[in-house]
Amino acid sequence: MTPPVGLQRSISADIRDHRRVGFITEALARIRAHLSDVRNQLNVGLVPPSEVLSLEAQQARQQMLLIEAQNLADTSAADFRRLAGLTTDAPFELADRIDAPAVVSQQISPLVEAARANRAERKALEIRIGALGDRKAAAEAGRLPVIATVGGYDVARPNPKIFPRAGAWKPSWDIGVNLTWSLSDGGRARAEAAEAAANQRAAEERLKDFDANVDLEVRQRAADLAAAEAAIAAAEVGVRSATEARRVTADRFSAGVATNTDIIDAQVVLLQAELDRTRSLANAHLAAARLDRAVGR
Repeated sequence: MTPPVGLQRSISADIRDHRRVGFITEALARIRAHLSDVRNQLNVGLVPPSEVLSLEAQQARQQMLLIEAQNLADTSAADFRRLAGLTTDAPFELADRIDAPAVVSQQISPLVEAARANRAERKALEIRIGALGDRKAAAEAGRLPVIATVGGYDVARPNPKIFPRAGAWKPSWDIGVNLTWSLSDGGRARAEAAEAAANQRAAEERLKDFDANVDLEVRQRAADLAAAEAAIAAAEVGVRSATEARRVTADRFSAGVATNTDIIDAQVVLLQAELDRTRSLANAHLAAARLDRAVGR
């Protein structure tokens, strides 16, 4: 069963923010380990003090990013519990990874037609237009004559419709025709019909405006999803490039032509590339959820 759109958004945002905390924590741990090594090298005179200061600056920046990421993760978790109907301290487990969302058809016209067929707001407007049409017809009918027929069959003892009355069961029947025609109502029926017609035209214009807005919204959401899917491919390239750069930097460090700072920089770049890929996947899920909302799924 597919979760509601709002819950899908919260899940994607929660996974994204928790993955961000994990990446920054891992980067901070690596920086601390290298900082300890560089301080030892400084004590024996192998590196200048600037190496230590550079690593300490990176450590402080990562510590600040970690605080921000933890704050975002806590906010996302609270929003997820609210949407899922959990208590404020209820534990839950997140998925270990985010997969790319299913590919959505790029044909806009079928999506717009589906939105017009599925959106509850449009159905409500159509019902209102039909009700106003019925009200207009009823108001116009008030100016016409009304013919009514009545009939009845009665068995009574005594039967008051039979004379002379007798203490016996006697049947009787009757039939009649009534004609009612209001020759003058002060223009009330005409005014009610005009009011209903104006309200119906206003509702029809609102329906046209809604259709135009839905068309625009669906196109925007589909474009956002296409851009998010393209960002995933770019992020994958970034991860592969950062992985290769870290490998080359490690080889250069082994050969003595790279510093600890270069190693740290390469590792942080790789972690950032992995975070960008996770963010792109989460954003793609958010874009898909917004498109589902626009289509009315």
